Amino acid sequence: MHFASLPSQRACARPDSPCLSDETVGTLTDQAFATRVEAASRVLATHGVARGTVVAVGRFDKTRRRTTVASTGARAVSPDQEPS
Repeated sequence: MHFASLPSQRACARPDSPCLSDETVGTLTDQAFATRVEAASRVLATHGVARGTVVAVGRFDKTRRRTTVASTGARAVSPDQEPS
């Protein structure tokens, strides 16, 4: 299993279970998180981001950061970190 498939697998298995919670969006269910991940994946793909692409993840709230990473299986690095 690849990390990028985890949100959709969890949404299929238990769509109404809590997935994550933060101060910005409150609590998201597995289905709500998977929906955001799929939307982010489509946007990132239009910019050439695919599995294995290294992307810098800014200082977003936890939900945006996790959505960005989960959406494509890209490797996230801090803006001040050199990709390996």
